[in-house]
Amino acid sequence: GGVSSCGFLWSCAECSEAEDGGGVYECFVRGMTKSVKAWTEWRNYGLQTGDFKEAYKYISKNFTDEQKTYDFDTRLYKKGGWIVGGDVHGYEFHGEPINHGGGKYKWKFFMAWPHLIYIEADGEHYKEVINKDYENNWYMMTLHHDGNRWLIDSVEFLDMKGEKNDE
Repeated sequence: GGVSSCGFLWSCAECSEAEDGGGVYECFVRGMTKSVKAWTEWRNYGLQTGDFKEAYKYISKNFTDEQKTYDFDTRLYKKGGWIVGGDVHGYEFHGEPINHGGGKYKWKFFMAWPHLIYIEADGEHYKEVINKDYENNWYMMTLHHDGNRWLIDSVEFLDMKGEKNDE
């Protein structure tokens, strides 16, 4: 552990070694990448099972849209319903994370998904969401390090065909 030259606490031996060799930024990005990858895997797990306990560990308390999604999906599973297609979300991150100052970073990614079907316990379709414009699935993630770990603050849809959509 210890505090790196850029002020973040590192808990892995890799980062201590990286700091000695001048590779702090590479370790910084590696830690961010590992955290984001773990979030995508735990989020997909939650979509398949209704258990978002691990996914919650990667989002900040201010990311209320994501919390509402987790709560909605968890309630669906607890009532005996389920989600079809939740296991096919693919996340493709592009380029390097961009420092936006104040400890905030943004990272653009493409989310590949064909459809989701939310099914109630009685077997009736509750809601089907079809990805009608597969190529227009770009998002911007904002995240920060809280001194112990990376936390995702928001994920915003980027309408690559026109204006930014805040939904």
